[in-house]
Amino acid sequence: VVGDRTFIDANGDGVQDGGDQPLPGVVLHLTNADGTPATDILGSPVSDQTTDANGNYLFRNLPPGEYTVEVISVPTSYLPTIANVGEPATDSSTNMATSSPTTGTAAQPGGEDRTLDFGFVPVVNLGNLVWLDSNNNGQVDNGEPGIPGVTVQLFREGDDPTAATPVMTDVTDSNGNYLFANLEPGRYFVYIPTPPADYPMSSTPTDTADNGEDNDDNGSQIAPGAPVTSPVIELTVIGEPVNDGDAENGDLTVDFAFIPLLDLGNLVWHDVNNNGQVDEGEEGVSGVTVQLFHAGDDPATATPLATDVTDENGNYLFENLEPGAYIVYIPTPPQQYPVSTVPTDGNDNGEDNDDNGAQDQRGQPVRSPVIDLQVGMEPASDGDDVNGNLTVDFGFFALASLGDLVWFDLDTDGVQDAQETGVPGTLDERGVPNVTVILYDAISNSIVATTTTDTHGRYLFADLLPGSYVVEFEMPVDYLLSIPDQGANDAFDSDVNPITMRTPVTVLESGEHNPTLDMGLYLPDATEPAAIGDFVWYDADSDGLQDESELGVPGVTVTLYRSDGAMIATAVTDVDGFYQFNSLPPGDYYVQFTLPAGYGVSPQNAGDNDDIDSDVQPVTRRTVVTTLEPGEYDPSWDLGLTLTTPPASIGDTVWYDADADGIQDPEESGVPGISVTLYRADGTIVATTRTDADGHYEFINLPPGDYFLEFTPRPGYLSTLPDRGGDDSADSDVDPATRRTAMTTLEPGENDMTWDYGLLILDNRTGELRVPATIGNRVWEDANQDGIQGEPVSEPSVPGVTVKLYDGDGQIIAIDVTDEN
Repeated sequence: VVGDRTFIDANGDGVQDGGDQPLPGVVLHLTNADGTPATDILGSPVSDQTTDANGNYLFRNLPPGEYTVEVISVPTSYLPTIANVGEPATDSSTNMATSSPTTGTAAQPGGEDRTLDFGFVPVVNLGNLVWLDSNNNGQVDNGEPGIPGVTVQLFREGDDPTAATPVMTDVTDSNGNYLFANLEPGRYFVYIPTPPADYPMSSTPTDTADNGEDNDDNGSQIAPGAPVTSPVIELTVIGEPVNDGDAENGDLTVDFAFIPLLDLGNLVWHDVNNNGQVDEGEEGVSGVTVQLFHAGDDPATATPLATDVTDENGNYLFENLEPGAYIVYIPTPPQQYPVSTVPTDGNDNGEDNDDNGAQDQRGQPVRSPVIDLQVGMEPASDGDDVNGNLTVDFGFFALASLGDLVWFDLDTDGVQDAQETGVPGTLDERGVPNVTVILYDAISNSIVATTTTDTHGRYLFADLLPGSYVVEFEMPVDYLLSIPDQGANDAFDSDVNPITMRTPVTVLESGEHNPTLDMGLYLPDATEPAAIGDFVWYDADSDGLQDESELGVPGVTVTLYRSDGAMIATAVTDVDGFYQFNSLPPGDYYVQFTLPAGYGVSPQNAGDNDDIDSDVQPVTRRTVVTTLEPGEYDPSWDLGLTLTTPPASIGDTVWYDADADGIQDPEESGVPGISVTLYRADGTIVATTRTDADGHYEFINLPPGDYFLEFTPRPGYLSTLPDRGGDDSADSDVDPATRRTAMTTLEPGENDMTWDYGLLILDNRTGELRVPATIGNRVWEDANQDGIQGEPVSEPSVPGVTVKLYDGDGQIIAIDVTDEN
């Protein structure tokens, strides 16, 4: 007799314990030790046995010999337990569901072996859900759907999922569920090699413990779109959670949450009226670079997470972003609209079509408030879903300006006539200088700025925000106000209310210049105004007389007084040294000059020609009182200046830096016609000149002191790098950003010819250096007047002809004189 019992090894220890239950219905087969079917003592085949309700089985009437018992059928959901770990009578005989050969002998009739037991353990399961975590809270909430079609793999602990073969593979069903069934107890992990295409990111709150907690996220991911891995899950018999919809031998709590990536954008626009709102007709600005940073990054040093350029409609978009806090940054505002809108919404509130940009100063970078992007929490009113914020807009505008003229209304008709707004520098110009003009905000009635009309009667309020303004004028003594709004052209009438001395409200839009706010003045009894001027020059030979070679001195402050000491107006000599006070009531006046540092006054009233002498008393620096008659223009009040120390000079060369190395090479040519301005240390202009045909320039007869230079290259030129090499006389000395030199001190008698400027030209299409052009050639005597150059003998060259080169705007670029050929 061979047999015994099949049992359910509840604790998987391989031994029949007191609580282990029998396993009926197991089919067993008996073979001889060599594997041939066994026969009984009568030679008949031994029938297979099925365990009864108590799990018992017996093979009877066997001749002595060696036999093997094999399990050939087991009820579903069971696997063999571990074998041979205890006493033969109580342990499981084999973990392969076969017994070792057992021996019976004829010498012992009736011999039996009742130790061939077989223990089984229930199989275990692992699964459960892949779902869309709409609010990214790591919990399965009502209404959050499962994600079908996701491939899920099972690996044993320690496997490398990129190289090992999965234990099992499943694909989530229509509800997002997966299941790995009939597993041996052991340690496993679940692996999703490819996240769902529409939801490539694992939910952020992740439970990485094997704790049987259901409906929470158990997936870890190193980056969006990367594989997702569960923690190690230990599956044991009767050790799994029972709150997950299955028995204690299955763990259906290993869930994976995925979320969509997020978007952030939207509009950069021209806020024409500077109200911080996108109004009908206001257009987007294309070509603006927009950058994205994490909140807390310093955009000046950090690398942007992403960069976009606004399209033809002014839109930008950053896609596939992880949840988190961000800022949007515009490093360079649009060139034509450099100022960020002033009414700024500095909150992350999902409000669309308003300005969200903050800017410290015009032309500087603009940044949004911190934008907190979260799944399912973004505004749905902006044209996309709740996983995108397309409300971060930036309004820009150009500064505006207004002005224009206070004029002497000669015929008192309230309209600017040709003879009333004539040529500057002549008596025909009838602007009224030194009139105080005040600009008010029309809404708050607060003062925005104050100025005075210049020597030509002009005024200007620049760099204004778009908005509503009122201009107020202070009435000068002795004048009467013209009737406003005469004629049909607002640009030439008087706009000032005689009672309030104010203009009507003027609304300025982005970039607008309104040069129509004028005031007409006239004198009682239609008296014609007078004018006085004239010239400040450098008296090189200190003789008190203007010689033909002696040049004017710009930037000298000149003040006009009435004879009673009341100040009337202030002017500054122009680039040629001239000054003028126009539209003056007839009367008694004197002029006082403010001397530039390092200068003294020439002898007064030298010679017998009052038009070319110096009229200023050296101590008081004043003229005598003079009487101006109606209509008189007296251009005879001059000042000669002498240097109190030996004069200094400064200059040198503007050259084309063909190899862009910042060093003047012998073969590199000068650039003619470049404007060069010399400034004193306080920023006042001393003089302006242009480079000659060879690129040279020079300022001479300068008082010792501190100076700097500013260069104005023509469009298309770029500055080369300064201070290259070790020879200061051959490098470029100009800051490319400001186009100015450093401050330099000129000592008495010093001639400093080391201030050079290197220029280059880049091809905008290729980015390569371009070679500058040359134009020239010959002036000849066309003896037969046929327009064709003949032989030099019959049609010789003409030397000494002055030739001027102009640019397309009519500005002189260079002057040359034909040589002997």
